[in-house]
Amino acid sequence: METNRQDPPVKEKEERLKSKLWELSSLGMEFAFIIMLFIYLGKSADDYFHISPWGIISGCFGGFIIALYYLIYRTNKQNIE
Repeated sequence: METNRQDPPVKEKEERLKSKLWELSSLGMEFAFIIMLFIYLGKSADDYFHISPWGIISGCFGGFIIALYYLIYRTNKQNIE
């Protein structure tokens, strides 16, 4: 009669995979938050310097570039561990 026991290394590996998946699942929200933050900063610059719409445009592009860099950094960090 076979038992359904898993070896400790297999179970440990599954737990590490689950924790990595939970960490990576938050990346979409972090990506969106960074872009929204930069858009807000661009809107604030538009209002302060009266340069509309260039602040929002530069905030959108700058936020996208920073968020993309952060996304690549976090995924590479996960691959190293």
